[in-house]
Amino acid sequence: MNATTPRSLVKTLLRPVYQPPRAAFQYVRARRIVKHYAANYREAQTAYRGAGEGGTPLIPSLDKLGVRIVTPGDPASGLVLPTGYGELVDRVAADVNSRFAATANCLFMPRLDREGLPPRTEDVPAIRSQDVISLQLKDALSVSGVRELSAAIVPEIERRLFGAFVIVDKVYVYRNLVTRQPEQVSWLWHYDNHPTEVIKVMVYLTDVGERNAPFEYVRRKDTGEPRMYTPLPLLGNSRVAATTVERYFADGYEPFKATGPRGTMLIFDDNVLHRATFAREGHRDVLVFQIRPATFKPEPRLDPRWSGSFEHDDFNLDPNDYQVRLKRQKISG
Repeated sequence: MNATTPRSLVKTLLRPVYQPPRAAFQYVRARRIVKHYAANYREAQTAYRGAGEGGTPLIPSLDKLGVRIVTPGDPASGLVLPTGYGELVDRVAADVNSRFAATANCLFMPRLDREGLPPRTEDVPAIRSQDVISLQLKDALSVSGVRELSAAIVPEIERRLFGAFVIVDKVYVYRNLVTRQPEQVSWLWHYDNHPTEVIKVMVYLTDVGERNAPFEYVRRKDTGEPRMYTPLPLLGNSRVAATTVERYFADGYEPFKATGPRGTMLIFDDNVLHRATFAREGHRDVLVFQIRPATFKPEPRLDPRWSGSFEHDDFNLDPNDYQVRLKRQKISG
């Protein structure tokens, strides 16, 4: 350019290159994640059949999973709980209860300043005043019996629901406390917005009645079919407005609290419309396995190489990436 270059041309040349709206990039990324997870699942199923594994599936596809409630001693779910399941759950529950007694083992929600916290959880002032909603166990993978429980139940889920090799992607242990806090975060109606191939298995470690913080979801009154959302991972806000939920209730849906004795297992697509509920009479402890397909036979299904917890990303953006990823880590691509 020189002094004789028309001013209009200068403006054109200096104008920023057009950038599509950020939302468009996010949508394309979300669709790509969904597509890649579906392809990964098909590959995992092929590997499973190729290894001579098999089973009679209970559902035609994972998007038909919904919510399955498996109560010990009740064969209606179609899943077979192994011999000794109750004893394993008791073992896990006892160690979880012992660990939650020490503040050093706990993360607090809402978060607390850890400086000066008393060693015993029951002595924490915010817990005494019922200002803590939930505790999270820091090292869930080391709980006594967790690995054995995983080894006992995950192969049945692999055979009967996935028809594919799977890994335990995450292990979470929560305690919901009696609280005076208002509803917030997971205590609001939401869906997790994970790929369909990522499911959760929640095991009650305490008896859970309607006033002991049961898992709650929205379902049809007539058929019991849950209200589902189509995932677009990382895109938008997956909290669902109370006014929207009220419209569902006026249109034939109802809230349903999943109660049951210790050992009750909930297997669900976490894109069902759901929420946590507050404990009103006594705390509730749960163990959660997050499970997804694997294109290889993992031994064991739960392993620190691919099984993370609270400090790790909710799910890996690339389904072929089986490493645990700290929340601040990035992967290329």
